[in-house]
Amino acid sequence: VRGVQAHFSTLISQIASDQIDRDRIEDWTPMMIVTRKNVNCASMNILSPSGRSHTSIKTENGNFMWFQLLIEVFLRMKYSTSDRKGLVAIWKRIYTGNEAEHVKIGEFEQTYEPSKALWWYTRDCCIYRLLNKALRLQDIDMLFHFRFIITDIYKQLQQAQQNKKYNVIVRTYRGQAMPKEELKRMSESIGEFISMNSFLSTSRNREIARGFAASVVDCKDFEAVLFEIEANTSIVSKPFADIIEN
Repeated sequence: VRGVQAHFSTLISQIASDQIDRDRIEDWTPMMIVTRKNVNCASMNILSPSGRSHTSIKTENGNFMWFQLLIEVFLRMKYSTSDRKGLVAIWKRIYTGNEAEHVKIGEFEQTYEPSKALWWYTRDCCIYRLLNKALRLQDIDMLFHFRFIITDIYKQLQQAQQNKKYNVIVRTYRGQAMPKEELKRMSESIGEFISMNSFLSTSRNREIARGFAASVVDCKDFEAVLFEIEANTSIVSKPFADIIEN
């Protein structure tokens, strides 16, 4: 029992607040840890999310490279308006009975264009929640339907990065909930490489990021974590950009 409320309006307010906290917990970013000594080898050793032995890693967690290749394939595929219709149909089925979400889905169906991919992704609607969930769970079927949005976001980030002049090092912060087991694995893997399987949203404001982390401190299976990230803009890799104007 999280609380006892005497007034209906107070109860509704508390439920809304709890739902926001739940969304933040479910939005944690899963990570794979790649051992540095084998990063240039054909057979990478990847620390298993379940902590299994290196033998099972080779058969099970080759999905690190496989997942990277899958996203690369999506980026090279062409798509049409029928792909959008298929994804919209899935959203409508998932959100049956949710009128507010159906209004946003209808707006997406009528007005979406590639140059607005980031705007839609950062909007409070089903796109962000379902895409991040699919990336987190590596739900291939759902990711296939999302492929045109993934491609449009990627290209828009590339364009924004090319148009913006950054200092060599960009420092950003991210506050989030993280399962305690995941955090323990990270603390035991200092000096290794981390692969994140989703779009990573950060802030240049440390206090804003701390606020996100602080909101989940009462969850027994999760820890509040503040990431401080230094991105080297001289290294060409995955695109990143300040999307405040998008």
